[in-house]
Amino acid sequence: MESIDVLPPEKIAFIAYNIGVYESVQKFGGLITSGRITNGTDVSKIAELLLESSAFYDAEMISSLINTMLHYTIRS
Repeated sequence: MESIDVLPPEKIAFIAYNIGVYESVQKFGGLITSGRITNGTDVSKIAELLLESSAFYDAEMISSLINTMLHYTIRS
């Protein structure tokens, strides 16, 4: 029977954090480049726009991140 590799909680949290950063940067970038966020945009309007916007998740990027962390965990 093959063993299943499990990441420690702190590494899972690190992956989740990085996915959240990726999503935030993508949302802000899209809103700024589309002109929906400008210098004078109210903070509450920015929050509303962020809630309404969607993010694209790059499955290859996420799987590469997880596989790299699994590989590092196995080697350490």
